[in-house]
Amino acid sequence: MATTKDYFAITRDCKSPEIAIKWLDYVYASEEGKILMGNFGIEGVSYDMIDGKPVFKEEILKSPKGPGFELWALGVGGFIPTILMEERIQQLFGQYKEEVESVRRSTQYFVSPFPNVMSSKEEAQELANVMADIETYVDEMITKFIIGQVSIDNFDKYVQEVKNMNIQKAIEIKQAQYDRASK
Repeated sequence: MATTKDYFAITRDCKSPEIAIKWLDYVYASEEGKILMGNFGIEGVSYDMIDGKPVFKEEILKSPKGPGFELWALGVGGFIPTILMEERIQQLFGQYKEEVESVRRSTQYFVSPFPNVMSSKEEAQELANVMADIETYVDEMITKFIIGQVSIDNFDKYVQEVKNMNIQKAIEIKQAQYDRASK
């Protein structure tokens, strides 16, 4: 199974596609899955059901590392996209009402920097070819600049080298994808 942001695909190499789909259905379409995977964790361990609603245990709310920190150790919220329940937000961050409200107000101004676009096979191959060397070079040079192995006076040479490595082709591909998604 492969994922990118909120999209999932089952590869042809998946030995049990039915199980993969059942897992996705459980995590995203069932109340139990949403509670377990993305919000509250395990009943009796990280929360109790009170009046039919999940309520975090004190050790989750009063963690010395911050509210809800121990949930990560249980795999709650992990690295899968999560549908957050209002109850979770209120219980973990209710004490930060002003901050939460400020974040909510600011989200109206959020604009995704780049739309989710599926690359064509050709675009993916060409980007992989162009970017492999560029990404390696950029990572190496950033480290060298930071540790002083290369003087920052050489930054213009570094930029020119990235241009020589055909970064313009990657920009053109990304621009075409952006244009396609913006129609």
